[in-house]
Amino acid sequence: MNKESLRWKGLWCDLGSGPISFPVVVFIFIGFFELILIGGNVASTANDVEAAARQAAREATLAPDQIAATGLLAAVVDGALENRKHQCQPSTAEMTDGTQFVPGGWVVVSVSCTVAFADLGQVPFPGTLKIERDAIAPIDRYRFVGSGPEAGSADTEIRP
Repeated sequence: MNKESLRWKGLWCDLGSGPISFPVVVFIFIGFFELILIGGNVASTANDVEAAARQAAREATLAPDQIAATGLLAAVVDGALENRKHQCQPSTAEMTDGTQFVPGGWVVVSVSCTVAFADLGQVPFPGTLKIERDAIAPIDRYRFVGSGPEAGSADTEIRP
């Protein structure tokens, strides 16, 4: 029997497909590994943004008034996110609930930033991801909140 008659009967296998399928399998494996790497870096970046939001909220509770607290937010968030491997640009921070800026109240800070997928992995994928996190910090009940002539005086009465 010759090769052509065996091929028509289904007994002849084509041995040339191995060199073609190996690079395809390697490419799929590398792509899967890259998706795992990007997923881990997205989780790490989200944790860093959440930590920056917590830090900004805590710093805002130490400010004497709401205007000073709002002015602190951008500097605190930029300082918390500046020395990262994956750049989170542009980052924005804002107080989302300023009505509770009183002793015993709280501060709600929202931080958002945009990360490029090309920065998260080894292969430069197109696109960006917006990460937003909120943090809430309580304002101490036994401290003076506000500004005015009584803010710096020694005889200021501190009330709960």
